Amino acid sequence: MLALPTPSTKNLQHIYQVQLGKFLHEGDFVPEVKDALFSFVSGSIAIYYRMCNEMLPTPAKIHYTFNIRDLSQVIIMTIHLPAACELVRLH
Repeated sequence: MLALPTPSTKNLQHIYQVQLGKFLHEGDFVPEVKDALFSFVSGSIAIYYRMCNEMLPTPAKIHYTFNIRDLSQVIIMTIHLPAACELVRLH
């Protein structure tokens, strides 16, 4: 079994800023959107930590377990959102 420690908030901020920053840099986004990178990533991490602390699993809600993959899915879906919106517009 391999157990890895949870990354620090600073490391999470760096990882997701690099991922999303590359996407924003390569895309055709207005400067206001590009400038919101730090705020978006910080807000996503804050929501993730709040969910982990407040939405604890209970016998009735055993599915309330959150991990770093859930935070990654938020960032990934943000990156794929423009393509999904374009598909909806085409239909």
